[in-house]
Amino acid sequence: MAHEAPTIADPAEAERFLEQSASQVDEDTLSALISASQRLESQEDAQAAERLRRLHRVALRHSMRSRLAG
Repeated sequence: MAHEAPTIADPAEAERFLEQSASQVDEDTLSALISASQRLESQEDAQAAERLRRLHRVALRHSMRSRLAG
C-alpha cells in the first residue's frame, strides 16, 4: 500500500498517505523510492527525482517513528 504514494499527484497528499501507511513501509519500499529517484536523476528529470527523494525522507521518518512507538 505504501508503494502507491509516488502515484499520488499532490505531494502533500502523498506525504499524508505515507504518514498513514507508516507501519507498512519496509526496506523494499524505501529502496524502491530511492532507486526510482536515482533512475530519474540519471534521466535528467530533476524535479521528479527530487519529489521521490522527498517522499523517501518522509517515508523513512514516519517508518522510524512507527517502529520506535511499538
